[in-house]
Amino acid sequence: MPAEGKLEGAEALALSGVRKSFRGVEILRDLSLSVREGEVYTLLGSSGSGKSVTLKVAIGLIRPDAGEVRVFGRPVSRLSEHDLVEVRKLFGMVFQGAALFDSMTVFENVAYPLREHLDLPETELRDRVEACLAAVGLPGAGALMPAELSGGMRKRIGVARAIALEPRIVLYDEPTTGLDPGNSLRIGRLILELRDRLGVASAVVTHDLALCEQVSDRVGLLHRGRLAVEGDRGLLRHSEHPAVRAFLTGEEGGRDGGGVPGRAVAREAE
Repeated sequence: MPAEGKLEGAEALALSGVRKSFRGVEILRDLSLSVREGEVYTLLGSSGSGKSVTLKVAIGLIRPDAGEVRVFGRPVSRLSEHDLVEVRKLFGMVFQGAALFDSMTVFENVAYPLREHLDLPETELRDRVEACLAAVGLPGAGALMPAELSGGMRKRIGVARAIALEPRIVLYDEPTTGLDPGNSLRIGRLILELRDRLGVASAVVTHDLALCEQVSDRVGLLHRGRLAVEGDRGLLRHSEHPAVRAFLTGEEGGRDGGGVPGRAVAREAE
């Protein structure tokens, strides 16, 4: 479990006053949050609340309409695409569905970012891939095809690929979706192991309360495009904030359930 009250490092990622709309529907409204080195920050929210959009804005895949994104203090939201390529090397991204290339072996999936961004000798590349596979508990799995993997293994290979470039920030988009409780626990332990071993800043987007309890140093609840509440991982158990109660009881039912129109647009944005 995360250490209570432990000191965190420098601010790794910060969003300040971020706004983003799609087809006239505002998904993010004046959103501000920060993630520090060596901590796991979990962003909770109902379906369509803008959690995945937040990650895409953070990594520069989506430009905010207003506000600022800073990576280790550097404003990056208005950088050119060329300059953003360098900033993205600081990030590892674990996609919701693992997003493996089905026509490639596990080895080639993990090696892909290394081949794209680095000019490594083949022996060094192989060593790096094997180290990443070992880090997620799957040493020697490089010859397998994605179709031969279980759901939990696919997720772990997605993590191995995300850490191949030795990122300083790892973003997890619904990392336990579709997994049974045992595999969800394994993914949670992996998130903590990588935080402790690599000292990375970790941002986890999820609606999985068990994962939130397992891994979080801090928690924020995204509601109608901004943080409704933020605090330590025990926050949700004790808060009487209406947005927290609605989230826990399932009463809100997404953005439009809270009185904001445009479910289709929200889903498209996610």
